[in-house]
Amino acid sequence: MAQEQQGLRLFQSRAAECTTCHAGAELTLASFSGQNAGGRGRGGADRGFFRTGVRPISDDIGLGGMDSFGNPLSRAVTLNPAATASVQGLFKTLGLRNVEFTGPFQHNGGQSTLEQVVDFYARGGDFPDGGNLGPDIQNRNLSSADRAALVAFMKALSDDRVRYERAPFDHPELCVPVGQQQANATLLLLDNSDPQFQLSAADRWAGIPAVGSNGGSAPLQTFDELLRGAGADGSRAHSLQDRCSIF
Repeated sequence: MAQEQQGLRLFQSRAAECTTCHAGAELTLASFSGQNAGGRGRGGADRGFFRTGVRPISDDIGLGGMDSFGNPLSRAVTLNPAATASVQGLFKTLGLRNVEFTGPFQHNGGQSTLEQVVDFYARGGDFPDGGNLGPDIQNRNLSSADRAALVAFMKALSDDRVRYERAPFDHPELCVPVGQQQANATLLLLDNSDPQFQLSAADRWAGIPAVGSNGGSAPLQTFDELLRGAGADGSRAHSLQDRCSIF
């Protein structure tokens, strides 16, 4: 489609500069092919991690943190502990294939739709202070047509095998937590199964029914559709209203 092709041109152009971070076959520098891709992305041991101004660095230090064993998340810090300050606020650039189905977006789930993501980058992030923006994250003069074209291009990256859960993306029944069980409108039920966490709320589970190699008849529901209640009539798969047979 012409709009999708326009979006691809914008994606690769200096007007948007998306490929600074989303380069290579996987559309991310944080990948096997991305390590050798061109562009002006961050080099060194943590290639593929950037500051995007989602939250202030003081709120979320990202790659500057430690894992549960007390080891640095950053390879650069592992090699040189003095590099800690230089990696704070960095986050991994994710790939964009099938991104239509991976909402909510950003590492904190702060954007519900791809349209909101494009608006976020067009305004140059939300928290730019303190060096919190990586290469080419800046206010951009993108028209409404430009923004719609970028969204159309990203949606064109969806694979119909994923959309309809056809092999190799078929699966058995899956049970996913979708909130907490409530005793009434103001009181949560407690989960006392673990004595270390006696005040934990009991999870509420939804079932994602098993699907065979031929896939399903309805496409997957996006996060935006879930929020709007679209697809509950069966026109979308997995509106999270099915019961889980295990719980």
